[in-house]
Formats: sequence, C-alpha cells, structure tokens
Amino acid sequence: MTTLWGLGVRRFLELGPDAVLTAMARQCVDEDTEAAFTAALRAKQDDRETFAAFVGQAHTAGTAVDWT
Repeated sequence: MTTLWGLGVRRFLELGPDAVLTAMARQCVDEDTEAAFTAALRAKQDDRETFAAFVGQAHTAGTAVDWT
C-alpha cells in the first residue's frame, strides 16, 4: 500500500470475496479526498447488486468503465 500510494495510486478496487482488504487498505494510507476504496463482493449480500454498486463507485472515482 505504501508503495502504491507513493506512486500516486488513489483508486483501490478489491476483487476478493469480501471487503476485508478494502477496510485494511484505508488504514494504511494518509487520508486523501481523492482516494477511493471499494470492494466488488461482500459476504451475505447479493452479488449482482454489490457488483453493480462496485462498478458505479469505480466510475464515480474516475475509473474508465466499459458499460457494454
């Protein structure tokens, strides 16, 4: 995380089965209004709804999304 942050990475997209790493990543970097942390899946939540929210959050954070 420190290396990525130092390189200017501000969008962190977790593709794991739950949001464990997303929560931990937020604690590893300085607060920054430009930073975005989001997870693609969450335990005990509908996969389709969670993934749709993930794509929307990635888009609003400035990540290019191929909507097709």
